[in-house]
Order: sequence, then structure tokens, then C-alpha cells
Amino acid sequence: MANYKRKKIKLNTGNKDAATRKRQRRFVGVFLLLLIIVASASAVTYFREKAENERAEYAESDITLVDDSDKKESVNILFVPVSADGEVLYLCVFGINTSSRSYTVMCLNTPPNADYQKPLELLQSAEDTYGIKLDRYVVITRDQFKDFMQVLGGYEINLKNRIDYAGKDFTLNLQAGKRTLYGDLFFNYLRYTGLSGSEREREQQAKIIIDYIRQRLTKETVDNGDEIFSRLVNTCTTNINITDFNKYQSVIKASVEKKLKISVIKLENDK
Repeated sequence: MANYKRKKIKLNTGNKDAATRKRQRRFVGVFLLLLIIVASASAVTYFREKAENERAEYAESDITLVDDSDKKESVNILFVPVSADGEVLYLCVFGINTSSRSYTVMCLNTPPNADYQKPLELLQSAEDTYGIKLDRYVVITRDQFKDFMQVLGGYEINLKNRIDYAGKDFTLNLQAGKRTLYGDLFFNYLRYTGLSGSEREREQQAKIIIDYIRQRLTKETVDNGDEIFSRLVNTCTTNINITDFNKYQSVIKASVEKKLKISVIKLENDK
């Protein structure tokens, strides 16, 4: 009888421990769940505030636009190629028309006293010289151009004649036929095309740039635009930011889907 009671007490104790452990596990589970909820809410609040701060930072950008009603009808971006010894070789203006979803390219001679290390002053000088409104700039040296080309890819060309040129600060040797130009070769080919700075040669440079844009600005490029843009801005000096790009991405995408409309612009006062 005594043995039976001891056995019964032992069994009851065991059941009580199991129930206690079950309640403890339930309590711990609920406590952990609450911690996760609190941590998640804090994280959401943090990232929401961070995103709002980032948007506020770019709120004053004149080409950072909210919707189609706010978009400027035209935006002009100044590209500034720079030689290895720091000479601004020429200017290239890439224009976007948000209404017609069309693009223009014009190559211009460099204004006097152009300094690529002072891009805002250079932009203002170009505006004064040619009477055009410029919204953003991209300054790219020959060495940076190599990385730029690695991101976008080379320029495919079918040369009708061989090029064998030796100048005081660069050379260019290309066989006739189909080939793809990368880095220095494409940089020097563009430079060679506009050696004299004549209106006809600047127009030819613009046509080459348009041809390159048609080759590389594709649906795949636009679909991966954020990644490509982030890589490109690391290859040059520019005041274009990711918010600017995102606001115009839909315009670029629509124009690519309907085939790009790109034309060469010539200025009568090209100096």
C-alpha cells in the first residue's frame, strides 16, 4: 500500500513537471514572438524614415520629378570627354524630350579656358557660348572611359577604310572590316573623327554616338537600369543621381519599346 502511494505521488509529480514545462515553453514562445514583432516594427519605422529622408534630400533637384505633370519637357545633359593630359576635347549634349520621347545629340567645340575640374563653371560657359540650357553634366576622362565601356559594352563598327594615324598625344591603328571597339580604341576613334573641329566632323561624331546609343540602349539595358546606372556613375564625375534616373526611366523605357527616335542637332553659332 505504501509502495503504491509512493508510486502514485511520483506519477503526479511527473505530470506536474510536464505541464509546467509546457506552460514555460508557451510563455517563452509568446515572449519571443513579441520581441520579433517589436523588432520588425522598429525596422520598418527606421527604413521608412530613412527613405523619407533620402527623398527629402533630393527634393530640390530641378530634374528630380514626381510625375508626368511635373516633368520638364526637355532635359539636356552635357558630356565632357577629357584627354590623358587633362584637355577637354569637345562637348557632347544629349537631349531628352519627355513629350515626344525623342532624343537629340550634338557635338560642340570646347569653349575657351575650359577646366574639367570645375564642371559647373564649364557647364555655364557652354550655356553662354551656345545659348542652350544645360541641366546636368558628366565628365569622363580617357581612363574612366575604359570602365564606362566595360559596363555598357563595345562599339560595333564596319570600317570601310583602314585608319593609320599618329599624332602628338595619341595614335590610332584600325584595319578595315567589322570589329568591336573598346576603351581607348573607341575613345580615340571619336577623337580622330573630330580632329579639325569642323561642323561636318562634329556632326559625324554625333552620328557615331547615336549609333552607339542605338546599339546599347535596349530593353534589357533599361530593365536592369538601376544596377547599370549605379555602376556607370562610379566611372565618371557627374551630378546626376539615382533619383533623377528613376524619374526618367519610364520615359526611356517607353521610347526603347517604340524604337528610339534620335537625331543630330547642329547649331549655327557653333564656335
